[in-house]
Amino acid sequence: MNSRDVQQAYSSLAQQYIDLLGSVVIVHPDDLLLIERHLGHLEGPVLDAGCGRAT
Repeated sequence: MNSRDVQQAYSSLAQQYIDLLGSVVIVHPDDLLLIERHLGHLEGPVLDAGCGRAT
């Protein structure tokens, strides 16, 4: 599996996750601060592998 396959796999499910969980636009400010504190120093893209689908 190459990076393009991975990108397409995640992209194919992105809207389902947004519909189910919302998007960064509605994230609680404390959660955004946590993300900024842990990832704000990084440059470039970050992969949030998460835990996968629940089904």
